[in-house]
Amino acid sequence: MSRFLRCLVLGLVLGTAFLVRPEPVTAQMALGSGVRFNARLGTWGSAIPTGFWITAVQPYSPATYAGLVPGDVVVRVNDRLITNEMSLEQALRTAGGRARLLVRHTPSGQLRYTWINLWR
Repeated sequence: MSRFLRCLVLGLVLGTAFLVRPEPVTAQMALGSGVRFNARLGTWGSAIPTGFWITAVQPYSPATYAGLVPGDVVVRVNDRLITNEMSLEQALRTAGGRARLLVRHTPSGQLRYTWINLWR
């Protein structure tokens, strides 16, 4: 019996799923969880009452170069308060190619301003 079949039989007998490889989160999977991809920033995140909570940052994106990290909350864009996803999209759309973000770093609670060059 091959090694694969032995592992498969053992997995079925023990009721474990150790043969299943975890898949990366895709856009389709994230849609059901409330997490959305923001293409202008290059981040995954969701709107919370105090801003836009960043859960992941795409490598080599505007957010990466601006120093945004998972756990940051975008509070303001060009002095416009962010209260939901629509307000974030409108603020980024009217910002043109460059925006000033007020960001709260979640673990420390510190507020900081950063400039970001947006994707169009």
